[in-house]
Amino acid sequence: MQDVLLEKRPKISPDGQWWWNGQQWRPISEYHRQDEKQRMDPLDRRLLVVGYIFAVLPFFVFPGLLVQAGVGLGITNIIKGQTWHGIAMIAITVATGVAGTLLGGKGMFG
Repeated sequence: MQDVLLEKRPKISPDGQWWWNGQQWRPISEYHRQDEKQRMDPLDRRLLVVGYIFAVLPFFVFPGLLVQAGVGLGITNIIKGQTWHGIAMIAITVATGVAGTLLGGKGMFG
């Protein structure tokens, strides 16, 4: 959470026409374009969710594979500094593995 709160704000000139990118002053219009590029389009977000669902469905049959892969990805995210993404990945994969086991899959533990 602190990573998000400590995110650097751009240094903007007093007249509001320029911003400092760390090396030089650039027009403020460039900063707004850069900000728009970083936002995820709602369609992309929906496709990401649908893709994740289809990626996870086969693991209901073999939940042990899901847990191994998901926990590994979660730990990788935590190491890269995306703590909340990593925790969410681990929680989702373990919950899906438990659900798959309860629904008659091969089992989380073998």
